[in-house]
Amino acid sequence: MKKTLSIILVCVSLLLILVGCGYEDTSEKSTTGIYNISIEDIPNESFYAGADEQEFDLYISSTNEFDISQINIVVEDPSILYVYYHYNDLFFDEGHVIRIKGLKAGTTTFYIETSDSIIKSEQIEITVKSNVSEIKFSSTTDIIFDQSWKKTENVYFDISTMHSTYKEEKLVEFISENPEVATIEFKDSSSWSHDGEATITAIGSGETYVYIKSIDSNITSEKIKVVVEQEETETETDAPTQKPSSGSSSSSGSSSSSGSNSSSGSGMVWIPNSGSKYHSNSSCSKMKNPSQVSESRAMELGYTACKKCW
Repeated sequence: MKKTLSIILVCVSLLLILVGCGYEDTSEKSTTGIYNISIEDIPNESFYAGADEQEFDLYISSTNEFDISQINIVVEDPSILYVYYHYNDLFFDEGHVIRIKGLKAGTTTFYIETSDSIIKSEQIEITVKSNVSEIKFSSTTDIIFDQSWKKTENVYFDISTMHSTYKEEKLVEFISENPEVATIEFKDSSSWSHDGEATITAIGSGETYVYIKSIDSNITSEKIKVVVEQEETETETDAPTQKPSSGSSSSSGSSSSSGSNSSSGSGMVWIPNSGSKYHSNSSCSKMKNPSQVSESRAMELGYTACKKCW
């Protein structure tokens, strides 16, 4: 009994000594007053690129009144993940939450620290999955441009996603295999029957293919073939060797001088001063002072029909 009492007295004495010496916690303290930061458990693979953001509890312990300037959110790769602080006092006891949105497929980490980098939360790894499952054009029919009158063509497209998203077009890129022939770019998403509309623009003569591709996977649409025909121009070297007789020229000259920019009657056509084609319209191919003759006469002279007019 006496031995037990002695042990107790020794323990009490040691305790009094420690208290008298003023025992201190020597760990570094944040100037913000925050001494702990923790985050609700987050499912690692619950995020899809471009999908709606998700909200999670954030627990902050502090000796001072909290202010958003007291913390920093550090994301290893901000191109994959967007994380920001949000105060919500409607559903959570302390009101601290973070919102997380996947931007593109990939894996990255993030953590939260005090503004002086003294206190840090655990580092959390997040995997963002590709959201696009299928891309379709409403039509993949070949598009042929005649540069003399047609420069653009609009096409509709649809994008199927694994998870709901606000703007599907942000998940894809529009590609032309030869932009010197034709380009494709997003136009708008106001169509009631499709996810969006794209514009194909003729640039120069030749052939190319255009398509839509997911920005973070190998999923692509079918390709559309685009043909841009070379613009026809009337040249001296293409002209037939034989020209209208003087009689034809005088009569046609009077018709031409009467100024017409359209074909007069059935069987009559326009021929250029230099060139190899006859036309139904005097302004076709930017002809200057064309002559009007009968179609049979034009054929006799060696002219052939213009593909633009017929």
